Amino acid sequence: MGWFADKYGKDTSPKMSIDTYDKLYTKFGADAADETLQDVQDGKISENTLLKYLDDDKKQHKTDYELADFCRGGDLSEDN
Repeated sequence: MGWFADKYGKDTSPKMSIDTYDKLYTKFGADAADETLQDVQDGKISENTLLKYLDDDKKQHKTDYELADFCRGGDLSEDN
């Protein structure tokens, strides 16, 4: 079993989609993607908020730098 099943149980499904995980993995690496998955699973951040930072068409004032900071332990705002 992998770390996710070890931590959350083998019958628990991830709250983050594989597509979002893949985007994080591609941009920031495995460690950042795994940590962010844990944050979503633990309710620290929502996948919808992450998608606002990852979606190039809807980026508005959000930046890759802010998302990178979050992946290194910073915070994201939960604004709409």
